[in-house]
Amino acid sequence: MADRIVPVPVPVDGDYVVKLAQELIQIPAENPPGDCAEVAGRILSELKSIGIDRIETHEFKPGQPNFIIQAGDGGEGGHFVIGSHMDTVPVHPDEVEAWETPPFGGELRGGEIWG
Repeated sequence: MADRIVPVPVPVDGDYVVKLAQELIQIPAENPPGDCAEVAGRILSELKSIGIDRIETHEFKPGQPNFIIQAGDGGEGGHFVIGSHMDTVPVHPDEVEAWETPPFGGELRGGEIWG
């Protein structure tokens, strides 16, 4: 097994990625309290819509699931791991006025997604 990261060129639909990121940003998942169930549901729905159905869900705390996802035939073709989180820092109501965009807006501005 290789102990290095090797970039692999994969065709990506940029518009699809931006739209999905915007949708995920628009789902509040502040921590505390850490309830990510709605974000997790959206991610699971998306995975299933692209044909990934071998998904294990491990929920160590209510509303804070982790996924183990298998795609492909499980052969010798290689493996990759994505480590991420679904929660966000809390949005304090007295600080929202200082934001340039709504915290859960997912607004596309100048090639960047804000939120």
